[in-house]
Amino acid sequence: MAARAVQAGVPQKTIAKMLGMSFDTYKKHIQPEIEPAIASVKQEVVGYLLDLIRQKEASSIHFYLKTRCGWRDRMPEDQVQEAIIGVLKPTLDLKGWEELAQKERAKKAKK
Repeated sequence: MAARAVQAGVPQKTIAKMLGMSFDTYKKHIQPEIEPAIASVKQEVVGYLLDLIRQKEASSIHFYLKTRCGWRDRMPEDQVQEAIIGVLKPTLDLKGWEELAQKERAKKAKK
């Protein structure tokens, strides 16, 4: 019963309550027995996710980048600047870009 509940996505604390035991007792006696079921579900779900990523499904790629690669919807300005410089540095005249950025800041300051 517990293994099927885990595979169905029921939280383990809920399963412990369903079995009429404390979560500590559940962790000690039941959880070790159902670890293979938990691992199996994780493996299956990761497989589906990777299949979707291979199919270039955008939301799956976005999910993976955010959860596994530390991406965010919006990065702080200093991280954006680091990312841009890190990617484009070999091809950019950074001095020219820095001068342009200073001119733009000066224009904004005048307004």
